[in-house]
Amino acid sequence: MALLTGYNNSLAYTICNPKAVGKLDKCPFMWNYYKDSGYVTAYAEDEAEINTFNYNKYGFVKPPTDFYLRPLMLAAEKNLPIEYKSSLKFCLGYKHSADYIYDYALDFVSVYKDDPYFGLFWTNTFSHNDISDPSSMDQKVKTYLLEFQERGVLNNSMVVFFSDHGLRFGPVRTLVTGWLEERLPFMFIWLPPWFKEEHPEIVQTLKINRNRLTNPYDIHMTLKHILELSNRSGGLPPATSCAQCQSIFEEMPINRSCVESEIAPHWCTCTPYVTITDRPPIVKNAVKFAIDYINGELNKNSNGTKRICAELKLKTITFARQADYINVTKPHDDNLLVFETVPGNGIFESTVRYHIDEKRYEITGSISRLNGYFSQSICMHVDYLKKYCYCLKKNKKN
Repeated sequence: MALLTGYNNSLAYTICNPKAVGKLDKCPFMWNYYKDSGYVTAYAEDEAEINTFNYNKYGFVKPPTDFYLRPLMLAAEKNLPIEYKSSLKFCLGYKHSADYIYDYALDFVSVYKDDPYFGLFWTNTFSHNDISDPSSMDQKVKTYLLEFQERGVLNNSMVVFFSDHGLRFGPVRTLVTGWLEERLPFMFIWLPPWFKEEHPEIVQTLKINRNRLTNPYDIHMTLKHILELSNRSGGLPPATSCAQCQSIFEEMPINRSCVESEIAPHWCTCTPYVTITDRPPIVKNAVKFAIDYINGELNKNSNGTKRICAELKLKTITFARQADYINVTKPHDDNLLVFETVPGNGIFESTVRYHIDEKRYEITGSISRLNGYFSQSICMHVDYLKKYCYCLKKNKKN
């Protein structure tokens, strides 16, 4: 939503509330800017159950783009044989699920090769649940990119090849590299040769910015910048939730901070941390605050007076780190904590801020779940609460 609308999570759920019928249709998505400027638009995504706008959400009332693959994918998943891999619909009929998305993209850009177009083509099935699965599709993805080149697509299109995040749970997630994996998704950008010749300054700026702090709000602004470069639109508004964010076609400040980029401390990878070897009161109190926060969120969304999720209690604190703000008079401490709870043995990671003068704690960003939880939370239908919930009904059955 940061990339497509320029909204942060709370604003997106207010203005584009996916739990209210029709609200998503009125949301200012990027493809609407392009459509209003004469572009043909398309959106396709595999694994219908966990689609971006439909997982525990109501989705769109009307197709959001000129070409929208979801109805076909729903029919295919209902009627074709399915082979699962890592609990996802890896093969659908005689094709990989991802093939439907990439073939749709190829058809779209081939039909409209002489027209301006904007498309978002998103695949989940070979990358979402296992860090090793994407390698099984390396050659196939390369084949598609070569096909794009063969059809001339790469000569008249800018292509952004990206992920929303790395793997968020599993054994690798308990490592420092796993911490980075969740926070630093990959992004590659292709510029047509003629564009690079006409705009060598943009090429040079991208070479600089690839080693500087950027975020999805900046890509939002870049997509608007591209539209303005087409001379089909102008004076487009900044990213609502990040006033200082900018197009990556413009040089980023070398000392840009997470605060200036609207990146919450929990998601910031620029801050150095030092390990806390003992367990001082500030750590124990911060962990208690995080668990109380989780239980509070579950209680707020309980089914009337009937509790559906167990109250979580601390099992163990795995490790604690404290942000090392060098040469800065700090008004707060940021503590990165990993802890395990019962029942369910859920492993959580949270960055808890302690405001020194006010003597109060605060959750920054959101709390990450580091191990699998699907079978434990099947009774919960609020998407962000699934990672917290250990269903009481399931527990009694077992």
